[in-house]
Amino acid sequence: MKLKSSLLGFSLATLLALSGCTSSQPSAEEVAASGNQDPNVCYEGGVEAPNWICDPTIEGGMGSVGSAPKTPLGRGFQQTEAMANARDQLAREMGTKVKNMFKSFAQSTGVGENQSIEKVATNVSKQVSKQNIVGAVQKNRWISPDGTLFLHVALEKDAIQSFVEETKNIVKTSLRNDEALYQQFQAKKAMEELEKEIEKEMSGN
Repeated sequence: MKLKSSLLGFSLATLLALSGCTSSQPSAEEVAASGNQDPNVCYEGGVEAPNWICDPTIEGGMGSVGSAPKTPLGRGFQQTEAMANARDQLAREMGTKVKNMFKSFAQSTGVGENQSIEKVATNVSKQVSKQNIVGAVQKNRWISPDGTLFLHVALEKDAIQSFVEETKNIVKTSLRNDEALYQQFQAKKAMEELEKEIEKEMSGN
């Protein structure tokens, strides 16, 4: 009788243990390591994060994400660093967009040779990327489990316009440094159309 009781107790304990194992949910880190992440969920550092971290785009403007690790200097310093990183990211994205747009426009209108276009486009991209982003505003913030601060920063429609005007000036200046290419743009009356393309590309219209 004692043996039966012992066996019954062992069986019940085993079943409860197995039941506990099957009902537990894997952690976000385990999901990330297994490669079975939900494609509809945003992950950062192996944990579920707000969707804006994976997709910072905003309607009618441009968005980016800046981050800064936890620091002994305090939250204020961390906030400043994350904001600066977000602004830099916005400028780099703008530079890339303008470079691609400029090359596409020049090729479609038959202006210049590829080597000249590439040179001017690269210079334009570098100059645009160095612009100081004015008017960027914080939309969201999130602190990850390891203390890293993430900021969602946006450049909305009104603030973009001044950036667009400065970009137009950068393009004109860069073109004038390549006299032959500039003359072709002038001869084909392409400057006005190019400015329209810049505005369209950067404003997201």
